[in-house]
Amino acid sequence: MAAYHNPHWPEAYDLWVEHLFGPGPYEDAAVFRNAFHGIIRARGTRREEQETPATNEPIAVFDLGTGTGRVVQDLLAGISRESEGGSGLSNAVGAPVFAWPLRFIGVEPSGPMLSRAERRTAPLVARVRQLADDAKTRLDVAWLRGEASDFADRAESKAAELSILHDGGGIVDLVIFAAGGFGHLVDDAEVKAFLEQARKALKRNGRVTVSILHEFLVEEDELDEAQTVGSILEANRAGAGVGSGDAEPIRLKSLDHPGIAYVRYPSKKSWDGEVQRDEFELGVVDQNGNELYHELEWKNRITSARQWSELVSAAELKILERIEGTIQTWWVLERK
Repeated sequence: MAAYHNPHWPEAYDLWVEHLFGPGPYEDAAVFRNAFHGIIRARGTRREEQETPATNEPIAVFDLGTGTGRVVQDLLAGISRESEGGSGLSNAVGAPVFAWPLRFIGVEPSGPMLSRAERRTAPLVARVRQLADDAKTRLDVAWLRGEASDFADRAESKAAELSILHDGGGIVDLVIFAAGGFGHLVDDAEVKAFLEQARKALKRNGRVTVSILHEFLVEEDELDEAQTVGSILEANRAGAGVGSGDAEPIRLKSLDHPGIAYVRYPSKKSWDGEVQRDEFELGVVDQNGNELYHELEWKNRITSARQWSELVSAAELKILERIEGTIQTWWVLERK
């Protein structure tokens, strides 16, 4: 079955990611925090430049493929640290984060992942909500079952429930699509649908920040004449990539269920054109040593930088910035 829909995978996934990369925060935390700060600065600048009274319109952030809510948690934790430290995220135009109501919406197709996200994030939401109340404003965090290819339509259908407002046809100031999620869009139609939904969702001056993992990114302009996209695929078939170096099963002790352990067995990878299928077993071991096996899988697609740029342009979006990371590259987009 698809890994993310397995009820045991959400906690096992968090433990596996920590095994691979440590407890965090990870390299994308600063990128998304800077993107969030940029939205606040832009809102403050517009307020300073306008002679009309300041609007109380919320700043809305959508986290696509939110998984267990890591990105939302990182952003809320940053708000908490800086607000409690007295800075209030002030920027050059004197606009602290709590100058406006804040809305964070995590979008995720998997029910088990979304449930864990809401549960894990609840204590932090309560703390930051109190800070917002003290500042005489509001913080709302909601969780929406949906795909990257339909998130704007789903959000609009639940506008009242999610407390989202429209501005120039848009509903969101910042769309985040973090590491790994984009790769699960396995054909051009899904990528086009995501980009069209992003453009539809963006408010004026809104931004989209998308991550593509290096193992699934091809840079044609860096290839010499003797190389092809096929050579990149062959390199990945040989085992390059995040988490591909684990040749032995990984045993992960459950924190939610003492006495239970998960075993993440090595992956079997296969290719169908540009799409990689990653199959693996997840063992769930009870207190008596009995192990129940679950056969799981996910798919990822190789994307070329040129192809990506063309799809962005075709969706009436433009690339503002490209940011290089250790294992991924981020693109910052806006409406044309």
